[in-house]
Amino acid sequence: MDLKQIRLKIDQIDQGMAHLFEERMSLSKLVGQYKMQYGLPIYDKLREEKVIEKNLNLISDKEIKSYYVDYLHSIMDISKRYQTYLTKGMKIAYCGVEGAFSYI
Repeated sequence: MDLKQIRLKIDQIDQGMAHLFEERMSLSKLVGQYKMQYGLPIYDKLREEKVIEKNLNLISDKEIKSYYVDYLHSIMDISKRYQTYLTKGMKIAYCGVEGAFSYI
């Protein structure tokens, strides 16, 4: 395979991953709504550890296992940020009291 063919294959994989990302974030939204409804925290360390442990067995190439763990941490961090955004909304702050120069 030449470089052009490899890059085309990567592009195809990226397209599939984009669709899976949207699907995962949609489900993450539902998880966030559930957590908000029942007063559960966004971060669940035990759950994240179980997810990593379970999914790490899906990777057979020992050389890339640690990178897959990084990937899982990244996607879970993105999900937590999205859930936090959805449950708390965006906050805007300004420096100074109303009418002060920094307020402007």
